[in-house]
Amino acid sequence: MSPPFVWFLFALLVATSTMALWAFYYWWKRDRHTRERFAFSGFFALLGFGTFFLNSLLSSTSMVDGLLLALLKPLGLTARTAPQTLSPMEAVLVMALFGGLVYAYLRVFTAWTGRKSRAQHQQEQNREAASVLRDIKLLLSHKPEDREKRAPYREAVESDPDRLERPQSLVWHDRARQLWLLRNRGSDLTLQDTYTPSCYRLENERQDHTLEGFIVPTR
Repeated sequence: MSPPFVWFLFALLVATSTMALWAFYYWWKRDRHTRERFAFSGFFALLGFGTFFLNSLLSSTSMVDGLLLALLKPLGLTARTAPQTLSPMEAVLVMALFGGLVYAYLRVFTAWTGRKSRAQHQQEQNREAASVLRDIKLLLSHKPEDREKRAPYREAVESDPDRLERPQSLVWHDRARQLWLLRNRGSDLTLQDTYTPSCYRLENERQDHTLEGFIVPTR
């Protein structure tokens, strides 16, 4: 192998190992990370592994020896023996290992049990099939709308967007009405929706007059 190609394999080995570790981390801490990150790191880890396997097939070199050569030679080290040829048994085992990793990756991706992004929640609501390439494209996008889609989905707030804007002073509204009815059991009191920052306007229909009760809104 030429030195530039060995350096390429060395860089590919480092990148593949890094992506594989990140994919495992995102899966292990899936309650903190969304599916898009796992899709990105896992896809490129499998792509790097497949590139090593394809190189072994084309060069008829043992994949294990090729990995050792790519790791040791840039560091100034040499193996004791020359790389051996790729045996049929090793090719079958590596192919089975690669197929198992692809299957496990797709199973975890399609049945993601970790934190959901807004995009994933919308896809599930629309009953759209999960797509690895779509998630990777969304993760790499710099558009503002795509950044919002990558944000974690918060079910409690987004399922009821008026929850944070709902006035808490309605509790005092009900209490004021109950207290007034207790003190004036013979009157029919209605509370209008007209509200000023410092008071509720209370009207007594039977007595046909207006009473303004000043109530301090809750914090």
